[in-house]
Amino acid sequence: MKSRHVIFPSLMIIFGALSLYFISQFAEPRFQDASVDAKFFS
Repeated sequence: MKSRHVIFPSLMIIFGALSLYFISQFAEPRFQDASVDAKFFS
């Protein structure tokens, strides 16, 4: 039972880090194209 409490949070951390990585890569061209996205995120 203890392995589940260790593996699940680590998977969520890895998934969050990967999602932040991909969002940061794809967000920059959007800021230049649409001013609405830039206002929304900042």
